[in-house]
Amino acid sequence: MNLIVQRGKPYEYKDAETGEQFFSVSQVRKVMWDGFDKIPYAVLEAARERGERLHTYFALMMGSRVQVCQAPEPIAEYAGYCTAINKWIADYRPIPKAIEEPSVDRKLGTAGTRDLDVVLPDTKRNRFEITDLKTGEPIASDPVQLMAYGFMEGCERHDRKFDLYVHADGTYDFKEVKPILHQADWACFLNALQVLKWRTNK
Repeated sequence: MNLIVQRGKPYEYKDAETGEQFFSVSQVRKVMWDGFDKIPYAVLEAARERGERLHTYFALMMGSRVQVCQAPEPIAEYAGYCTAINKWIADYRPIPKAIEEPSVDRKLGTAGTRDLDVVLPDTKRNRFEITDLKTGEPIASDPVQLMAYGFMEGCERHDRKFDLYVHADGTYDFKEVKPILHQADWACFLNALQVLKWRTNK
């Protein structure tokens, strides 16, 4: 599958081989909850840049664990966040199986890119865990992002789902998302998807 990401377009993912178009999970989440609309642009832009750079750092750190690249130097401006990522790696000893892996849910018509598919040796499990890096504060729709990923093609082998929140003070929170606790959130996601489809077709 060759997925093209086209941010800002009505459908943010496109299958280059079949021409099929998909809404991104982020688009649906924005319909669910757009709590950033009152935040000044400069603040949002700084958070976006921080997120992009830290996600690159995270991906390279994961790649270095399987010898596909060199471990990057910590980012000076975000040293605390990098420390948090490194602490998580030291604590959990993750074995990456896929990094920045895109996929689709053809039934729902959605697509997204998982930050990390990983085996955590300490859990004594053979199945993969989905781990999503978060560089900001938790928001209400975070759990459904991982739930949506869990239904996508190639995710049948996955077991648990985690959000990894890293903080400027060098600490982290590693939170498991248990779908059974977020059924109302998932219902809201499905309703938001229908609203997005309706808006796009008008």
